[in-house]
Amino acid sequence: MAHNQRMRRRTGTLVGLEILVGVAMLSGCFSSPDEVAAPPVNPGIANVAGMVTMPFRVDCAGPANEVALLGSLCGSVTISAAWRRTDAPDGMAMSLGPGAGPSLLLYNRLDSEAGDGNVAANAKYSAYVLLSASSDSPNAKLDGWPNGEPVTTGTVTSQLVQFQACSSTWIAEGTFSWRSTTISVAWSAANAC
Repeated sequence: MAHNQRMRRRTGTLVGLEILVGVAMLSGCFSSPDEVAAPPVNPGIANVAGMVTMPFRVDCAGPANEVALLGSLCGSVTISAAWRRTDAPDGMAMSLGPGAGPSLLLYNRLDSEAGDGNVAANAKYSAYVLLSASSDSPNAKLDGWPNGEPVTTGTVTSQLVQFQACSSTWIAEGTFSWRSTTISVAWSAANAC
């Protein structure tokens, strides 16, 4: 009889553990974080290491009809932006702009593993203007770069691009050409330990 009670307790415990594991997996506690499929590097975007001097917001200058298409992307604040890792050896992605509406999608990447130091001078970039997305979620927007329009040219000044096990930081500014419009922006993203 004691053996049967121990088996029931063990079975109950195992069933309880299976339920907890199932709930945790459904909630994403044990799943690996999703990575964004990295777009190709845009050879029209030059990068140099240096200090950020622009304000942390998106500024747009161009024909009124193009600026109107960008809507509230222009003027949006870009400090403490959210980012995701990409599937490049080391790379980050972020969607700048309001939750609803057009976004500027920015991606950096390295050709090799970064190590622990500042690799600002070695980062390569791509950027897209996404006028509309199937979802207002920044994650869904980042996955939607194939539906965006790549910027034709750009210049980025990267102050800090650092990939570490528990902390990564991306501080930079850039000026990008999209259609006949110039988009200027500084951004800051960090994931603290």
